[in-house]
Amino acid sequence: MMENDGIYIIAACRTGIGALNGQFKNTPGTILGATVIKCCLEKAQILPSDISEVIIGQVLTAGQGQNPARQAAIQAGIPWSTPAFTVNMLGGSSLKAVYLGYQAIRCKTDVKVVMCGGQENMTMAQHSVNVRNMCEPQEIQVQDTILMDGLLDPLTGLHISEVAERFAAVNQITREVQDRFALRSHNRAERSVVSKVFEQEIVAVQQSEGKSSVIKDELVQKNVTLPQLCEMPPVITADMLESSGTVTKGNSAVAADAAAAVILCSGEQIERRNFIPLVRLVEFAEIGTNPFELGVAVVIAIEEVLTRSSWSKEDVDLFEVDETFSSQVVFVVKKLEISMKKVNVASGSIALGRPLGANGARMLVTLVNNLHRLRLQRGVVVASISGGMAIAVSVQRR
Repeated sequence: MMENDGIYIIAACRTGIGALNGQFKNTPGTILGATVIKCCLEKAQILPSDISEVIIGQVLTAGQGQNPARQAAIQAGIPWSTPAFTVNMLGGSSLKAVYLGYQAIRCKTDVKVVMCGGQENMTMAQHSVNVRNMCEPQEIQVQDTILMDGLLDPLTGLHISEVAERFAAVNQITREVQDRFALRSHNRAERSVVSKVFEQEIVAVQQSEGKSSVIKDELVQKNVTLPQLCEMPPVITADMLESSGTVTKGNSAVAADAAAAVILCSGEQIERRNFIPLVRLVEFAEIGTNPFELGVAVVIAIEEVLTRSSWSKEDVDLFEVDETFSSQVVFVVKKLEISMKKVNVASGSIALGRPLGANGARMLVTLVNNLHRLRLQRGVVVASISGGMAIAVSVQRR
């Protein structure tokens, strides 16, 4: 039954996910964002002028020009009169964009239909230097904005991989357990590609004249084995830790380039304009914890969104849990006693890649696709956010 005061997703899509210096190395994040905006308009069969507002997550904005969300909107043909703004909440940016769109419509203002999502080209993230107050050239230090603005936690002073190492040690999550979960992610990604699971959610990106469009998830590997994962060296060297390292590139998400978007509107608009709803946004939850407690915020966010939805964990058909690190997901599944059969059924960021600003929206698009593909009803998406935070959303198909 349609709820007139409910907020619904009426279109959802994403690009394929590119590796660093890979298929999107010369394609700005704004072009990726414009691509998914256009695709959502086509899927919903609405005009660019029907969009009331555009809200896009992007984390690495240094040197990318003013307000990348506005750039993507204009490049997609959204009218000059339609406002757009950019959100930075690290790995939760694009889910926060969806939440803000949800809130804008619920406020019953003149906002009727909102385009929400995220975009990120981590390959094109610039290096920075502060020379404004420097006297001597030798003082200049060039910094990688992927690290400074995306992967280094200023609250702990640590790289997020080192936070993950400490979290795994405190919670006694072994290297073998992490590698076994990662194997599941890699193998599921391969099966999903072979069986064309992502076909309905991925839109082709036309990079330039005369070049073919790109539709694939570039980071997915074939025939990954446990011995291969076990042989990979730790990301954090032993001299930086009190114990041997367990986090590797094989059992953690890697930087990537992609975009994802959804269109939101009210039940009233659906009734009036005969839109076809994909899912209803049921509830949201945002949580903050100690920055060292990597998986704790995710657990609390899931618990809170279930409480607000009046659901038990058994009521949920599918969970999309952010695969920032294997240790994080293993902790969440064990703590909440969730069936692994319901978690990241088509794989996750460990195998697919984690484009920061598009991360949450990518998971949401995949969840919507999986609910329809498997003819299931209820799902929860949760994104992990560096600095001890998480954001979750529950959705229902009918």
